[in-house]
Amino acid sequence: MAFISVKDMYKTYGSEKNAAHALNGVSLSISMGEFVVLIGKSGSGKTTLLNVISGLSVPSSGEVLINNTSIWKLSDKERTVFRRKNIGMVYQDYSLIPDFTVKENIELPSYIDNRKMDVYLYDSVLELLELKDKDDKFPNELSGGEQQRVAFARAIVNKTKLLLADEPTGNLDSVSAQEIMNILKRCWMEFGMTILMVTHDLDLAKQAPRILTIKDGIIEQDLKVFELL
Repeated sequence: MAFISVKDMYKTYGSEKNAAHALNGVSLSISMGEFVVLIGKSGSGKTTLLNVISGLSVPSSGEVLINNTSIWKLSDKERTVFRRKNIGMVYQDYSLIPDFTVKENIELPSYIDNRKMDVYLYDSVLELLELKDKDDKFPNELSGGEQQRVAFARAIVNKTKLLLADEPTGNLDSVSAQEIMNILKRCWMEFGMTILMVTHDLDLAKQAPRILTIKDGIIEQDLKVFELL
């Protein structure tokens, strides 16, 4: 059974003659534990699709099921809670709170949910991501790559089942970008996360087991990595 199921998804901006179709009948299925990369040119609909799946952008029509929960049938409050507990989001701009330390940024979702952070997992993840000596630092004291690793740590430590990454290497040089891709692969292999990553970098995309290509709001290709080799 699919862990993520998108059915006949449309997202339209404007109306009638001025309508722009960001998503034009997208349907896709992703199994639990898959690592999928979504590629496409600017304006192809890839970020819009990610935002609809995450529950951040309201679709014009269609359905998104995550682990059998139809997220657009939830109330706004229910969807917010579901997203916080089940979906880790990593953005190009890191989305860290500047006045919070690394540790405070990572434990924020646990604090909001009034639950204790898994300290053992926290220590293990910081060591894995080479952030062990950074937990009392503030975001402006970190490099771009380090800030991005904090965003990944937040998703892992809070035990989200799904990681959605929107151009997570977009602001990084090629070396740092590859480091982030290596972290994504670790999240997938070591923590069993389901990952959907948006990128325009084909060299990074080829490192994932499955690649979806979106064009003009439509999934144009669905390739396994061996088909590209």
